[in-house]
Amino acid sequence: MPMIPDCETDIVYISSLLKERHPEIDSALKCIFGTKLHIIADAKDIWCRDYMPIQLGVGQFVQFRYDPSYLKDDSVKRTENGAALVGIAGCPHVKLKVDGGNVVHWRDTAILTDRI
Repeated sequence: MPMIPDCETDIVYISSLLKERHPEIDSALKCIFGTKLHIIADAKDIWCRDYMPIQLGVGQFVQFRYDPSYLKDDSVKRTENGAALVGIAGCPHVKLKVDGGNVVHWRDTAILTDRI
């Protein structure tokens, strides 16, 4: 897996859908994060954290399988490969089915909440 400098991983990704649905939040985030904020134009779902890869360490990411039960019948809103959307080449994929919004990092530990 190629190493990415840590300063390049200090990025906040938001869906382009945020601007049309919640323009005030979109504007506030742009003011707060400036150039560290990146817009995902092709995201099908507003909640990027749910389908984006999880950072394991400096320049290390893993893409899990995102297939939530609440989107079973709505493929229009299902974004399946967040790593590809943002150009993280060589990001390994695991078969583990996870909703990324339920992953919380604490030091060198990831805590999974709600569903796995």
